[in-house]
Amino acid sequence: MVFDEGLVVTRIYQVVEYSPAKCFQTFGEAVSDARRTGDADPNKKIIAETNKLDGNSSYGKTVTNKERHTDVIYCKDRYVHQYLVDPFFRKCNQLNEDTFEVEMSKKTITLDLPLQIGCFFYQYAKLHMLQFDYEFMDVFEDHRDFQYCSMDTWTLHIMLFPQTPWKKS
Repeated sequence: MVFDEGLVVTRIYQVVEYSPAKCFQTFGEAVSDARRTGDADPNKKIIAETNKLDGNSSYGKTVTNKERHTDVIYCKDRYVHQYLVDPFFRKCNQLNEDTFEVEMSKKTITLDLPLQIGCFFYQYAKLHMLQFDYEFMDVFEDHRDFQYCSMDTWTLHIMLFPQTPWKKS
């Protein structure tokens, strides 16, 4: 099989069938419904805040860099030397006269998080922020009248210049 771009496929070892589905739709709707309920009823605000944390951590956890995780060991000074010569040794702090905190790299790392979910989520949020800038701010405002200060997944902070009042077009 030869493609127009020059790619030549000589063998196919495995085929995986993909069926598009909204696999997280129920979860997303449950989080959103709980947050709306908390906004409408102050007595359910704690449930709304808990669901907010649950929803945010669900994608944030997927981009955890497990390669940076370490093991921390506390030991007496007579045992610390065995950790200092270990190839997994990273750092040692003396806590008092005879107690040490030793940081070691993990001996095995299991990379089992669905990284693509977190990457998609953050890139999708970035896309929406860029669409806001190009499709709204560029159309209705002059970029000399404001400056972006900070931005995260769903929030944008803009500084307006005092000499130019905010114009409504």
